[in-house]
Amino acid sequence: MSIWDKPLTHETFDEFFRLFAPPAYRSTYRILGDPTRTENALKESFLEVYHQRNADDVDDLVFLFSDILQKRV
Repeated sequence: MSIWDKPLTHETFDEFFRLFAPPAYRSTYRILGDPTRTENALKESFLEVYHQRNADDVDDLVFLFSDILQKRV
């Protein structure tokens, strides 16, 4: 079970974003070293996790987000 195990809906997406955006930004910025590239990677990753939230193979949104962000970085 994830530390964030709520279904990801339009209403809960803000909470998911507020919880994971700051640490994800710091980690991504350390790797990319560029604020624009970092923001783009995060934006695309959050959008993709939102679009994939109801896929059959999604057991843990945190791991899904992590995998998507890692591919973008």
